[in-house]
Amino acid sequence: MVSLYKALMMIGFEKVAPRTLRRGNVEVHLRFGYGEAKWEIHTPLGSATYLSQKRALHGLVLRFAISKEDLEILSSLGVDYAREELINFEKTMKRIEKGSRKAILNYISSIEREQLDFKLNKKRGK
Repeated sequence: MVSLYKALMMIGFEKVAPRTLRRGNVEVHLRFGYGEAKWEIHTPLGSATYLSQKRALHGLVLRFAISKEDLEILSSLGVDYAREELINFEKTMKRIEKGSRKAILNYISSIEREQLDFKLNKKRGK
């Protein structure tokens, strides 16, 4: 299995300092202390610290720092938990799309109701 650190470099994150990667405005710091590794992730959508590679990857996905294509590449590189994140990502996107469709349909029907009300009020006013 490839480490998350090396895998991130393979999808375009650049090493900018010791144990620090950056891609665009996303920065990942790997810190060691007292027998544990800490993944510090800084994005425009917030910052957080994680104690495992799996959770750090999940944090990157939650903050939209990694795309579906990136997850597919990470999965093909042998990052086991990337496949799990990819499946969850696809499920979440389907839920969002379903909700978006429903919101759009509700909006269209509200416009149609407004137009109908306008026509009825116009007829009554004559």
